[in-house]
Amino acid sequence: ATDDPARLEGFSDFGRHLGMLLQIMDDFEDLKADSGKALPVLTPEISHSLAVAYAAGVLPSAGKEHLEQCLQALPGDQAAASELIQLIDQSGATLYLLAEIERQVGLGLAALKMAKPEAPARERLAVLLNELGKI
Repeated sequence: ATDDPARLEGFSDFGRHLGMLLQIMDDFEDLKADSGKALPVLTPEISHSLAVAYAAGVLPSAGKEHLEQCLQALPGDQAAASELIQLIDQSGATLYLLAEIERQVGLGLAALKMAKPEAPARERLAVLLNELGKI
């Protein structure tokens, strides 16, 4: 399609930011309850999420210990799941995820501009990023 290094870099950057956006959105969705449920169903895999990594990075040592205890009690302990969600919220991780979603959309759009795809692909890719970034 092109051998222009700048355009190729733009497409590469777009793909990286799209992938990051998808992963962050997945992490964010994991923290939301399904309709009709008071809490999301959390599994031990949540320990690999950006929200938990952020919380572990900013919580004081007692909070980190409590976070780890809650993670170890998953998936069967709903009280631990509730406490984990509270710790994540208290750490500011939810707000961080929202800000990071916005950042990835912006970086993806900038990369798309650099890639200079032909219309209508350009518009479709921009809409894809913007739609994915809506919470």
